Amino acid sequence: MFYHYECIAFHKRDRVQFTYTTVTEHLFPAHRYTIELASDRFLSLAEEIHPDVNAYIGEILKSQRHPDQAYRICAGVLGFAKKVGNERLTKACQLAASCSIHSYRIIKKILEQGLDMLDDESEHPKMPEHPNIRGKDYYK
Repeated sequence: MFYHYECIAFHKRDRVQFTYTTVTEHLFPAHRYTIELASDRFLSLAEEIHPDVNAYIGEILKSQRHPDQAYRICAGVLGFAKKVGNERLTKACQLAASCSIHSYRIIKKILEQGLDMLDDESEHPKMPEHPNIRGKDYYK
C-alpha cells in the first residue's frame, strides 16, 4: 500500500484461492478493538457453559487465520447450547477435542448422531483374547 508514493504497508501475497491475508497490526484501531472484544466475549460465554467448552472455543480462535471466520464458527458452536443444552454441548466439545478437531461441522455431526450420549464402556465390547490379535498397546 502506498501513500504519496511511499510504501506504508506490505503484505505477503497468498496465491491460495479464497483465503485471507489480513495483518492485524494494519487494521483500523476500532476494528482491532472489535476483534479483541469479540474474542473475550466468546470466551466468557463459553466459560459460563463449561471450562471444556471455553478451551474448545479458545482453540478455534487460535486456529483460524482470520478472526471473522473464527467468530462465525464460535457463534455456531455456542448456538448449540440453546438447541441441545449445555451438558450435550460440553460432551460434544470434549469428544471433538479428544480427537484434536476444532470445527463447527464436527460438533454438529456429533450432536446429530448422538455420539455425545454414548456411554464409553457399554457401547464398546471388550476385545477377546487371542494370539493373533495384537491390540492397541502393540502399536505404541
